[in-house]
Amino acid sequence: MIQADLYSAGWLVSLRQKNFLITGVAFVGLIALFYFTSQFVLLRGLDALEQQDMQIDVARVQSTFSSTLSPFGNIASDWASWGAG
Repeated sequence: MIQADLYSAGWLVSLRQKNFLITGVAFVGLIALFYFTSQFVLLRGLDALEQQDMQIDVARVQSTFSSTLSPFGNIASDWASWGAG
């Protein structure tokens, strides 16, 4: 009688409900652990890869500017010699 009163009051949980609750909590915990671990590992690796790609792109842009501006230096020095004379 006491057990029936506790069960009807919601204090006693069936074995099926306990099993479902424990399995659900473990599943959510494992998903959260996997998510945070993968974010930490992947983001660190992708950040390094992005940094490396950015350095390559900056070097490529500097090379392009240098090769584009080089003829202008020659022209300017040639015209400067004409203006000095």
